[in-house]
Amino acid sequence: MPPSFVSYLSMMAIRIYYIHALLKDTGSFYLHCDSTMSHYLKILCDVIFGTQNFKREIIWSNDDSSGFKSQTKNWVRGHDILFFYVRCVDSFIFNKQYNPLDEKTVKRYDKVDEKGNRYKIYRNPDGSKRYSYLKRMRGVPLSSVFKDIQSFQKVNNTGEYLGYPTQKPVALLERIIKASSNEGDVVANFFCGCGTTVDAAVKLERCFIGADISSQSISLIQKRLFDRHKFREKQDYHITGFPQNIEQAQQLADSNKLEFQNWVIHYLINGFVNPKKTGDGGIDGWFHFRLPTENQSRQCLIEVKGGNNLAISQVRAFIKVCQQKENVNKAGLFITMGNITDGMRRECYELGELYQNIKRCEIVHVRDILEGKYPFVSRYNTTFQVAQQAEQNKLL
Repeated sequence: MPPSFVSYLSMMAIRIYYIHALLKDTGSFYLHCDSTMSHYLKILCDVIFGTQNFKREIIWSNDDSSGFKSQTKNWVRGHDILFFYVRCVDSFIFNKQYNPLDEKTVKRYDKVDEKGNRYKIYRNPDGSKRYSYLKRMRGVPLSSVFKDIQSFQKVNNTGEYLGYPTQKPVALLERIIKASSNEGDVVANFFCGCGTTVDAAVKLERCFIGADISSQSISLIQKRLFDRHKFREKQDYHITGFPQNIEQAQQLADSNKLEFQNWVIHYLINGFVNPKKTGDGGIDGWFHFRLPTENQSRQCLIEVKGGNNLAISQVRAFIKVCQQKENVNKAGLFITMGNITDGMRRECYELGELYQNIKRCEIVHVRDILEGKYPFVSRYNTTFQVAQQAEQNKLL
């Protein structure tokens, strides 16, 4: 087994152990992973939860032999696997889910009683009659093969698609949440990605806990909560683990420069981090914005400096990047923890404006953003607009 596999399984073992410890006796655990690691994770779950608490292997069928994946020199992959475990086999919640009866079945209830209820008659072996009423039929119980929920590989033009690599359809999470919890219960996802579980939990009136190592994920979930449910931080939910004031921001900047940069770009600005760690051309990240008078999106280039000793030469170097031919129609945003002098502001403002109050290059302190004084250009941020095209994520 490759060392990377061992490292991954060690990481997952700790997390699954604590997930099991946190669950109520009425709680359930669903795990999804690709075919590379799922069988190893099944063994981990059997050890931690106990084989008696394994309830079902669910097949999420997204069979489609067309498109790029059909070019594989292999059987075309047509399903994903989810493992369903419970904390206590004697007390777990399960609300059986049903699909509606098909039209052909409904037509068989061809008789109507004096109250207007439709029914049909069965003949018992002894010749007696048995009556079956349509209103008592809840539908067809769902099996462990989900055939009616399409993946984004097959359909990605829905309003919910965000372009996030591992995004799942809301319908899949809604089905799981409805089956294994009741209104008011807590739903937790400790690898919450773009927040589909959180979105579904709010819609179904459950409380939620979402956790992810990526600050981009957290900022995307914030945007999603506001767009879909008008939720606001500190009013409807709280975020922990990120700096909440300038002192904590400075601690992060001093301890981990890269994480500080990612936090600023993802969490504070809702942007993308430049994947190039070296030779980034003086650009740490960017976000997309659209001027009120234009239909096409532009880019705002971002440079982040976490040190306290900011030199005007660093600002001039970024301005030079913004003045390059390929960047002439883009905005620039210089974000710093250092003291900003009047001379630095003049260097930026002398470049002029792209639009009313939108500077071609703006310099701003992290403290100002934490206090709600956002750069004017960020008000037109469209980076995480719903149903964005995947190519927007690329540095143009």
